[in-house]
Amino acid sequence: VKDFIFQLCRVSRMEIAGYGGHVGSKANDVDLTAVHYRKQHTLLQDTAGRYNQPDIYSLQKLVEVTHYNMDSRPRLIFATIWNIVSSHLTSTSLHNNAAVAIYAVDSFRQLSLQFLQREELGVFEFQRKFLKPFEAVMSKCRNSSVKEFLLKAIEQIILMFESDEEESSTSIRSGWRPILAVIGLASKDEDDKIANLGFAMLTTQLRKSLLNKEASSSTVPIRADKFVDLVDALLMYTSGPREDKSSVSIDHLV
Repeated sequence: VKDFIFQLCRVSRMEIAGYGGHVGSKANDVDLTAVHYRKQHTLLQDTAGRYNQPDIYSLQKLVEVTHYNMDSRPRLIFATIWNIVSSHLTSTSLHNNAAVAIYAVDSFRQLSLQFLQREELGVFEFQRKFLKPFEAVMSKCRNSSVKEFLLKAIEQIILMFESDEEESSTSIRSGWRPILAVIGLASKDEDDKIANLGFAMLTTQLRKSLLNKEASSSTVPIRADKFVDLVDALLMYTSGPREDKSSVSIDHLV
């Protein structure tokens, strides 16, 4: 299965990069390294001279195969599959073509919504490992529209799966670390819109945590690991380039 998925990722790269890959072609000799792949063929020109978006057929099939294997494979087996898939989706999310990159981020979102419906298993922290690629994309992406879409995807995940009840089987647990890291990374962005969106999301989480703490002392108001990650995200805004957000972040810390 891993070999099949690896080859499917390779075919997807060739399609998006504009290489044929047909029998007798030099597909195996092409440069498919991450840097070259992300820069190759922002738009493809057909025989009539018209420009078309890159082909994402194999990428779509890769997402479908991942959906199926997620529910049918043991988690430790699926973890090895996910390493291959997430690497390809991460590279595609950093593609120069915004439409291709957004499709890859949306694939991450769909797969994450499916994965988070499964119960977290103790110390394995599968959620953290599964959502880690979001952090990589946010830190390396230079396209504001892609980063905005990514933050919106994170916001949807939080709305659907956040829960302060320890017994909830489908709540975010170890996944808080990459989620809050993505929100914190927005503080360093050159685009004010991205920074404002990230700060609004972080402020919402802080307010919810404080309200829960004031509302009830009989239940656990916030997971200890989430609290640490919230503080780390807040510190990123404190040391960020925007004085207004730095001041508000310091007030929250105090």
